[in-house]
Amino acid sequence: AGRSPNGTTQLAIRGEVDYIAATVELFALTRIPNLGPQPPPPAGSYTLRLLDGGVAAWTKDRKDPLQAGAPKVEPKTFKIAVRKEMIVTMDDVKKAKTAGVLLVDNRPEDQYVGINRHPKATESGTIEGAKNLPNGWITVNGGGEFRGKAQLEQLHKVANVPTSGDQINFCNTGHWASVGWFVSSELMGNKKARMYDGSMIEWTMLKGGS
Repeated sequence: AGRSPNGTTQLAIRGEVDYIAATVELFALTRIPNLGPQPPPPAGSYTLRLLDGGVAAWTKDRKDPLQAGAPKVEPKTFKIAVRKEMIVTMDDVKKAKTAGVLLVDNRPEDQYVGINRHPKATESGTIEGAKNLPNGWITVNGGGEFRGKAQLEQLHKVANVPTSGDQINFCNTGHWASVGWFVSSELMGNKKARMYDGSMIEWTMLKGGS
């Protein structure tokens, strides 16, 4: 974290090995008012930034780029108020499905079509009517670095996934879906994108399709 000239605290979220954890953390923090991206930020508020490529990208071709030892951090206190409009429940997904809202499955193609499934999922396949935009498509070689906006636009067209309008991203547990949500909301600018963190584990265990 660092403070900018206008008094705004900049929080950099980065992943080390599991870069997806960084997007999960970012999604969680954007549920808190004054922590989500909201330009121009007033003095004393917080903004979030995601380190593209994580620590691996930061340390590439650099000499001793990491700080050694534990930094001195001044404790701060803030009140948390959950942004309920960002929380998507199974019932919300059912209503959205009936209303024709776009559902985006960010799992690999083999799980989308039902060849394979997560060990804890009780059914194969996807939520009826969902489009498939695999997590591996939207990052370079399925790694921790996001593709450029022009290429992301092309991939969205191939997947028949619009870059605007209401949509709900899901996967198995919310991990891959957090990446899909980040790309839609923060890189493509679709602020109507939301994420169903219960995803296919909850959907199949609680028989959401019944």
